[in-house]
Amino acid sequence: MNEKIKVKTDLSNKRFGRLVAIEPVAKTNRGEVVWLCRCDCTTEKNILGAVLTRGISNSCGCLQRELTAKRSITHGWSKTRLYKIWRGMLSRCYLLTSNRSKDYGKRGITVSNEWHCFEPFRDWALVNGYDDKLTLERLNNNGNYEPSNCCWATVKQQANNRRTNNIVNYNGKNYTVSELSALAVCSRDTLSLRLKKGWDVESAITYPPLHQKDRVRGFPACLSANR
Repeated sequence: MNEKIKVKTDLSNKRFGRLVAIEPVAKTNRGEVVWLCRCDCTTEKNILGAVLTRGISNSCGCLQRELTAKRSITHGWSKTRLYKIWRGMLSRCYLLTSNRSKDYGKRGITVSNEWHCFEPFRDWALVNGYDDKLTLERLNNNGNYEPSNCCWATVKQQANNRRTNNIVNYNGKNYTVSELSALAVCSRDTLSLRLKKGWDVESAITYPPLHQKDRVRGFPACLSANR
């Protein structure tokens, strides 16, 4: 970082959409810091730090040019669900004003260069089992949208893979509570409540649901430590 220019917030090496801030290069008359940024297309451009952090700019201008060019191309898919999935993927990763950007673009999630065009994405989708009942899923939630890290999944499968889910280890395998409930003798809600109260996993999934009289009398002595 340029030591001659003092900054309150160091943006060095931070990503903003397609842009990565390199170093501060100047200050305006108002004291605003100007940062040298490098775009994924290799173009370098000077941009105000505030413009970066507020999500006003997320590329050197190449993204807007590409989107404009794509809109001018007629491929016959613009009204399809698959096309909307593709546009949504790009928006989440590169339009920092998107209400979903915090979970994608602002976390550094990007889209592989080949999928910046719709046709390669469409061709991959059709070869890899796309159908209108499935959703686009990343195998590694911290990974990018790229052929090696994506598949088509049901809504339930995608919900089970959300990074916000609690993961429970049972017999050496990781499960979400929803997945584990398929092995339990009680309902998902009961299983979740038991785990929150500190029950061990084996007891939580194998102990039968309590009858009303059991609730009045309390838990069996063998489980009292797990409440």
